[in-house]
Amino acid sequence: MGCSLRLVRMSVLGSIVLLAACAQEPRQVTVCHDASLSAFIQSASERFQSNHPGIRVASRSQGSLQALRQMEEGDCDLMATADWRLIERFMIPQRARRGTVFLGDEMVLATAQPGELDTAEKQTRWKEEWPRLIFSESRSYGIADPDRSPAGYFAHLAWKLAEIHYRNPGLYRRFLNHFDQRWMRPQTSDLAASLEAGDLDFAFLYQSTAAQKGWNYVRFPSPVSLGESSQSDRYRQVFLEVEGVGDGRPFKVDGAPIRYGICALEGAVPESEVLLEYLLSPQAADMAKRLGYASVPQKNIGAGNPE
Repeated sequence: MGCSLRLVRMSVLGSIVLLAACAQEPRQVTVCHDASLSAFIQSASERFQSNHPGIRVASRSQGSLQALRQMEEGDCDLMATADWRLIERFMIPQRARRGTVFLGDEMVLATAQPGELDTAEKQTRWKEEWPRLIFSESRSYGIADPDRSPAGYFAHLAWKLAEIHYRNPGLYRRFLNHFDQRWMRPQTSDLAASLEAGDLDFAFLYQSTAAQKGWNYVRFPSPVSLGESSQSDRYRQVFLEVEGVGDGRPFKVDGAPIRYGICALEGAVPESEVLLEYLLSPQAADMAKRLGYASVPQKNIGAGNPE
């Protein structure tokens, strides 16, 4: 039976897949995503392409804010950010009709140094005393650039929340004063590379990144970690101003649980809907969980705060 007859009997999405398979060349879907999602996008794309040979997935990773600034019309079919609110603020309704919150994460203090956090005793001590220990013995710590990557502004917000949680006035200012600007990196992948190379002792990163690398890390209390929906009201006590998108005017980022968002852009190739459906599937969610991301209820973006 020819392709045309089979198309009549299939759903719209199935028709798209079959059209791509019947074509001589695979149709390309381009995913622009935060660097912290690279492992998930790569793994999911490989699995997807094995089942959809008529579609080829191309990806481009950057810090979410930088990606939004540099994205031109027709550049991307899907956009995945490390903060769903960026889609709501800068993408809907001008560049996308809707989006979805689909994964979660939290901030941790990670290290690739073999002598740090390598025993249960050290892990317990660091978990209890990390705000003091991070400043001792001239330890270096890095963050992503908050004007380019949400991981950077989430690190600042975690510092501010630590000051409140530990009832330690001036703690946030101390983080700023001790921070060496040489250890600020454009995005999480650059920060992870510096940590892996031994240039840094510690980095404030997503738990998923540390888990994928097999590094030891300190988990923060839930009022500090930016990982728990139940702590949303507490997280909103802090904010940071970061460089804007489009007009360049700074905008305020409130503390909130770390939740990734994804959307299809206006003008995206039809095949992108097939890939998006897969990335939001239970199979992809299981894959993400194995890579260290948190499972969260999927929520529509654009109809108010999904928390």
